[in-house]
Amino acid sequence: MTTWTLHATGRRDTTDWPDLARLPLHAAWADNDGFHISDHLPATTPRTTHLWAWTRQQWLRIRIDHPHWWGAALTTDTTAPSQLFTTATEPVEHLTIEAILHWPPSAGEIAQRTVHPGDALTGYRMISLSPTRARTATFYGTQDTTR
Repeated sequence: MTTWTLHATGRRDTTDWPDLARLPLHAAWADNDGFHISDHLPATTPRTTHLWAWTRQQWLRIRIDHPHWWGAALTTDTTAPSQLFTTATEPVEHLTIEAILHWPPSAGEIAQRTVHPGDALTGYRMISLSPTRARTATFYGTQDTTR
């Protein structure tokens, strides 16, 4: 049985970002240059409000309000992703995991500029993980991270 756990950082200064950026995670965020999906966290605090990151059995949601950031991590055990996530820990009893698209191809409002019709952004490779609790936030990752 999986022991889902939430971990929190509390308010951190952007001077702590390099410690977060060293974690071996994939990341996604949107800024004025577009929507980014990367195999690593950005080296410097991005100019955005939210960033999501993931690796096998760990998912992060980062809120950025320059010059500060706050992080929440969801893990499949009680181990925090790093010492940054030691402010609070809470077990998660119920969790919803759903396959999602970044946006449906027929959305109309926005479109993906793709070179290949089978590009990853049009497939159900991504998942959302939503703890069922009074105040919650959704985490994102790829389907292979839950194994």
